[in-house]
Amino acid sequence: MPHLTDPNPTAPVVAVLIGHTGSAQTTTEVLAHGGFVCTTTYPDGSWVAVHGPGHPEPAVLAERTLPRGTRLASLVHIDGKPVPSQDRVLGAWTVRACEAGPWAVITRTPSSESGLPQVRLTAPAMSAPGEVVPCRHKPACPDHCATDAPAAIAVTSHAAQGWSLLCNGTLAFDDTKALLPDGRIIEPAAPGSSERAA
Repeated sequence: MPHLTDPNPTAPVVAVLIGHTGSAQTTTEVLAHGGFVCTTTYPDGSWVAVHGPGHPEPAVLAERTLPRGTRLASLVHIDGKPVPSQDRVLGAWTVRACEAGPWAVITRTPSSESGLPQVRLTAPAMSAPGEVVPCRHKPACPDHCATDAPAAIAVTSHAAQGWSLLCNGTLAFDDTKALLPDGRIIEPAAPGSSERAA
C-alpha cells in the first residue's frame, strides 16, 4: 500500500494499526487553533491517533493519556521506519507517542501484544460524508466517476474482510466488484474485456 507523498501538514491524516483486525472506526476533530486529531479505534480497545500542527510534545501526549503509567522509551514503526517514542505502561495498556514529520502519532495497544506497533499513515479518502478529498498521489488516481475508478490506490486495506478503501472513496472487494461513493456498483469485467461495466 503506498504511503503519503508531499504531505500537507494541515490536512487531516488517517493512521491505521497494521495487523489489527475487525472493523475500525475513524473520527476527525478540528481543534480551535486550526489543528486536528484523527483517531482510528479498533474493537479490542486499541487505537492510533494523528495530531496535526500545534500538537503537544510526544511525552506530554503519553502522560495525558496514561498519567499514572510507568515511563519508558521505545519505538513505533511508522510507514516501515522505526521512530523513537515516549511510552507509558499501566496494566493492560501501553501508550506510545512520537513525531512523524509534521505530525504527532500516538498509539494505545495491549501491553500483552508482542512486538512494536506498526502504523501506516494515509490521506483520508473522505473528510465528511459525501465530500471527497483531492488525490495527492502522483500520477493522480482516477476520479470515482471514471470507468477505471477501481484502479485508484488503496489507502486502507482489510484483507481479512475482503475489501479495501481506495483514494477516490471507492470500496474495492476481493471478488473484483467495486462500490462507488454514490452507491453505484461496478461489476467484474467479462472474460476477454478490457474495461469494467458501469
